[in-house]
Amino acid sequence: MRWVQRRVDYVVVILPFEVELYRRAGVPCAFVGHPLLDEVAPSYDRDRLRATYGLPREACVIGLLPGSRAGEVRALLPVMLEAARLLQGQGRSLKVILAVAETVDPDEIKRLCEGSGLDVRLVARDPNGVMAAADVLFIASGTATLQAAIIGTPMVIVYKLPWLTYLLARLLVRVHSIGLANLVAGRPFIPELIQHQATPARLAEEARRILDDASYRERMRTEMARVRSLLGPPGASERAAAMVLQQLDRAEARV
Repeated sequence: MRWVQRRVDYVVVILPFEVELYRRAGVPCAFVGHPLLDEVAPSYDRDRLRATYGLPREACVIGLLPGSRAGEVRALLPVMLEAARLLQGQGRSLKVILAVAETVDPDEIKRLCEGSGLDVRLVARDPNGVMAAADVLFIASGTATLQAAIIGTPMVIVYKLPWLTYLLARLLVRVHSIGLANLVAGRPFIPELIQHQATPARLAEEARRILDDASYRERMRTEMARVRSLLGPPGASERAAAMVLQQLDRAEARV
């Protein structure tokens, strides 16, 4: 923040809680909304999406989003797959669908899935469709958690770091959550399983609560709708561009 104070004339932010941070530092700042609202449709036809991906209309569908980096996938996908297997072993008829990020090796994901004993539908280039088609998501912490909240699908956030990185983060970071949706909401309404808590048993337990407790599920959806409203209307990129032009015009007028 001190670096910004010395060098930056004006800051445009896409997360509402950032405004207060810059205001306290005396840095002029404007919130323009989040560009994800231009990438996510106002609503999705779940039946059509399930038909597209060969999923039965009435099935219980678990969506997996294990991240966009190879290290994340190796650390998280086995945990997610084992959690889904545990749920299936409890008499549930489950279908599993996985969003394959363009930045990871699809062959490695195939190998991990083939060793799980589950029939996993792999979907490339359509994370929004995977999120909207699922009943519950197992999702790596990151921008995708905010994306899923905008779409409105209940989820469990899961993440693992190398232990040294985790210990350093614990020393330096002072926030109640790591999930962006929880941070925007100002309270942890989506369960987060971090580091030693990120086990298949805990993940399956949280998923069972979402699937079996209708009131809990609806409270989560209500809070996700509130998060969507806090992110402002679509058009963030246009507003950001207009703000930049406005600041340039003011700078020219001062010359």
